[in-house]
Amino acid sequence: MSNETVKAIYTTLAEYLDMPVSELKEHTNLENELLLDSTELVCIMVALEKAMDVSLKNVPFKDWVVINDIVEAVELRLSQAA
Repeated sequence: MSNETVKAIYTTLAEYLDMPVSELKEHTNLENELLLDSTELVCIMVALEKAMDVSLKNVPFKDWVVINDIVEAVELRLSQAA
C-alpha cells in the first residue's frame, strides 16, 4: 500500500476522533485505547469509504482490534477494486 493511502487512512481516523495523527499508531487498540464501540466503527467505515472512494460493504469490522486491521481491510478492498 502506498504511503499516501496509509496517510489518508490515518488522517480520516484522526479527523473522526478529533485527535492528532501523531497519537495514532498501527497497534493502537480501537476499543481499549480509543474507546470505540461498534457504532463508532461503522461511522469510521463510512468516513473511510467517502475519503478513500472504496466500498467496505461486508467488511467484518467486528474483527478490527488495532488500527493496522483497518489499514489491511482498506488495502484489501483497494487491491480488489484495481
